[in-house]
Amino acid sequence: MKHIVLVFLVFITGITFSQTALDFLNSGNNKYKSGDFQGSIMDYTKAIEKDPKFSIAFYNRGNLYAELNEYKKSLNDLKKAIKLNPYDPDYYFSLGDLYFSLEDFKNSIINFNKAIELKPNYSEYYDHRGNVWFEIKEYVEAISNYDKAIELDDSNYFAINSRGLAKYELLDYIGAIADFDKAIQLNSKNPTAYNNRGISNLKLQKLNEALEDYSNAIEVDSSYLEAFFNRGSLLNELKNYNLALEDLNKAIKLDPEKYELYISRGITKTELSDTIGAIQDYTTSIGLKPNAGAYHNRANLKRQTNNPIGSLNDYDKAIELEPYFSMAYFERGVLCYDLMMYKNALYNFSKVIEMNQTDFLAYYYRGMIKYDLKDLRGACLDWNRSHDLGSEDALEFINLYCK
Repeated sequence: MKHIVLVFLVFITGITFSQTALDFLNSGNNKYKSGDFQGSIMDYTKAIEKDPKFSIAFYNRGNLYAELNEYKKSLNDLKKAIKLNPYDPDYYFSLGDLYFSLEDFKNSIINFNKAIELKPNYSEYYDHRGNVWFEIKEYVEAISNYDKAIELDDSNYFAINSRGLAKYELLDYIGAIADFDKAIQLNSKNPTAYNNRGISNLKLQKLNEALEDYSNAIEVDSSYLEAFFNRGSLLNELKNYNLALEDLNKAIKLDPEKYELYISRGITKTELSDTIGAIQDYTTSIGLKPNAGAYHNRANLKRQTNNPIGSLNDYDKAIELEPYFSMAYFERGVLCYDLMMYKNALYNFSKVIEMNQTDFLAYYYRGMIKYDLKDLRGACLDWNRSHDLGSEDALEFINLYCK
């Protein structure tokens, strides 16, 4: 879940502190509004120099430091603001957001709790505390917080959309869709809810509805990468490979550094018989970030193009990166069997069975290898197990060799 730390800039019009400190504060606020962040920080600092107990100046500067990703400075300022004025709930709220950004979820919740204690009827506090529970995968607790946020403000788009995401994680796809419907009713110009509803519809196998949702998200925001990626992936599933390729090309144009996109486009190019293009995409993906999926898919294509050594090397890399990648072990086993590397093949199929004792194909192939290694008893045991699990092909060998 993307989380944006909100910046609260407080404008003072009364004469509570020294006028000079107040002038610097308001000047800092105006510079912030105009985008002059460094000038804003300088003015907040001057306000603090004039009045070292000016908590709002610490607070505003702390929030601005957070927005600039200078988290240590932000932490110091927000803690100082709270020390000077421990009764302002917004100070704790901002500190809770900062801890969230630092992935210190325990302290984030502590500070949101304090904000809610001081101001129990403010929707946004519950919404953000819900985000923390969501991030640590406590989805029931997250929903409880989103429920309270929505109870206090039934137009809180963010809480409704986030509750939909939490329901999705709990496999309540119908409930998730209901929330995304509400979010869209509140704000039909935000593409996120359309995209989220599309993902939920896909889980319910409502493919046309999902396709329409992704298209609506793109219509609202023609630079929404996730929607192009999701629609392209769905078009792949629907075997509309040319349109899928168009979407994935657009997604890559939007973010050429995202390695996952090249894997998806590689799959599409494979279906379009563009083997060279697919291999290039998997190679690009690996160059951006070595990953098991790209190595595995490239291994398959190298195997098909009579490059067994290159294929073996890629399967090795895939397994090195993901040691429990059952399919990579299986396909490496098949390749080793074809190359008559029987002991290596035996090892690979045994690893598959170790990870999944109901894989009848792994038993079937291991039986073939044991037969070639003159272990007829072991071969018959594996073929019988394969047949018990549903393999009709194994029965032929049982009848021939295991009587």
